[in-house]
Amino acid sequence: MGVNQRPRAGPWAIASLLHHAWFGRGGRLLRSPIYRLWWRWRRNESAILVGPLRGHRFPDPEITARLGIADLPVQQWLCCRLQPGDTVYLYGDSLGLISLLAAARVGPRGNVYGMVSRPGVLARLAELRGYNQVENLHLLPLLLGEETTTSGFDASTCTWIPPRTSLDLAGTEHQPPDLVYLSSESETSEIESILGGASQLLANAVPHTWIVQARSAGEAHSVKDRLREAGYDCALPATTSPTLVIGLRARRSLRRIDSQWHLM
Repeated sequence: MGVNQRPRAGPWAIASLLHHAWFGRGGRLLRSPIYRLWWRWRRNESAILVGPLRGHRFPDPEITARLGIADLPVQQWLCCRLQPGDTVYLYGDSLGLISLLAAARVGPRGNVYGMVSRPGVLARLAELRGYNQVENLHLLPLLLGEETTTSGFDASTCTWIPPRTSLDLAGTEHQPPDLVYLSSESETSEIESILGGASQLLANAVPHTWIVQARSAGEAHSVKDRLREAGYDCALPATTSPTLVIGLRARRSLRRIDSQWHLM
């Protein structure tokens, strides 16, 4: 079952139009003049233009994020599933747009734990958090996996290796998550290994939603099978995000979403 997340009306209309125009077949004709205009903008004129984060500051030069259309399917699912007071675990959000949106959706009573494996990304997210005065976004320098290890230093690359932990252990050290977002970005962050370290969360169906950005269609189907074995209803969005996996805890939740989104 695929998902074509196109809202019928509301604040998503302009964002969805830009998203499909930018990443569609004719996107090259649109991108060229926009890029020429983009670099004329001053750095301090950094408000996000459209979408649910419109008006938030985003000083990074990534154009799709500044437009508000980066990871738009994930943004839509976050807004659909998150409630004030929820706890969110994020891993692999290199841009910071998802972290910012999750923090805005859960409000001051909720918490967002951003688990970051690279120092450069950690500095970027800390800067973004300061620009928008987000107090409920907690940044943790961690790798996720099946086994736990301590921090170290790689002499061959002269880089610091953050400690590795599992989602089960993170759930005991912090508040258990209501929603988990995972994005596999490198060889050190295999999704299968991360899910292997989340056996207790999967067995108890603690998170009501899993959002997983896989690297390939094969990995996406493997993740979907793993979540279905744990009792989650799963969907694979079509077209723009073929490697995005959505796992929902209750079938009635999927029917409720069906009234808002077009399911294929």
